[in-house]
Amino acid sequence: MFAPVDDPSRNFFINNLFTYRDKRLCGGVLVMGLLSLYAVCGIGAAANVGIAPQLFEADRSWWLAGLNGAAIGAVWNYAMSSVFIWRSRTSAPARREQSSTAPIRANPVALTYAHD
Repeated sequence: MFAPVDDPSRNFFINNLFTYRDKRLCGGVLVMGLLSLYAVCGIGAAANVGIAPQLFEADRSWWLAGLNGAAIGAVWNYAMSSVFIWRSRTSAPARREQSSTAPIRANPVALTYAHD
């Protein structure tokens, strides 16, 4: 009964602690990330439920239809959570500075010598 909420929650917190520790979420961002994961997993579950009956009708193999539906849901959940939840959180100016291909120009240094 609680598996649709419990499993994504547990997966989210394990990912936050270990898998994406370099992009760890905290505070309000953590809550929004968890809610986003619920939405992503809900769409993945709907895709699973939507594709499995069609695969069953095509092949008449319930286990193959279930396996393929679960695989589609898992790939969806991984791909979308990687993009929307665990994306890099750097600011726009910082991203532009990192991705800039403009050559680095040194500022000319004025040299002054003491003359006797």
